Amino acid sequence: MPRLTGRGAIALALAPVSGILGAIVGAEELVLLALVLAALLLVGAAQCAVRLSRARGSWRLTAQLSLSDVSRGGASTLSVTARVAGRGGTIPVRLEDPSNSWDTTEALAPDARPSMPALPETVLLPALADGGSAALRFPTPTARRGVFRMPGARLWCFDSLAFFGGLVA
Repeated sequence: MPRLTGRGAIALALAPVSGILGAIVGAEELVLLALVLAALLLVGAAQCAVRLSRARGSWRLTAQLSLSDVSRGGASTLSVTARVAGRGGTIPVRLEDPSNSWDTTEALAPDARPSMPALPETVLLPALADGGSAALRFPTPTARRGVFRMPGARLWCFDSLAFFGGLVA
């Protein structure tokens, strides 16, 4: 089920405000703006639901560190490979960028991140054919010593205006 993004929540809040203000002031432009926002929200929800139903179940993610034991300050990368089976590869999907959320901890606590990332915190994957794969590499933190927890790599799809989003894999 598609969920409202921050951008979608702003559009949802602006639509009735614009309509009411336009009716009070008598500005047809504000009423039309409210109607356009409402239409874009409806189309976005439908588009995201269709994309989500086509993409779900066809993507697989694997993550692998380049080295299992890294010395402090050494070079290490995290490789995330996204594989697609079926028609889901033509759906635009975004992978959460793990380099923004590496967390050092002594006790591995549950994930406290928000449920849906902002668009700048994601990487758009290329369109793939059936059986295709895309590999992305992210730097791992090696400047400090300790135990690091990588948040789960998650794949999301959004509608064209990113009013709605849904978890794919």
